[in-house]
Amino acid sequence: EFTEEFIQPHITNMAKMLVDSHRAAGDQLLVISSTNEF
Repeated sequence: EFTEEFIQPHITNMAKMLVDSHRAAGDQLLVISSTNEF
């Protein structure tokens, strides 16, 4: 819920395209956050 409400609206189309290109290249994707609570 938190991600859908607060994070997703801030993800730009360019960011999505970059992630997709890395995924297509077989790169390992990581999510890193300094948030200690969700």
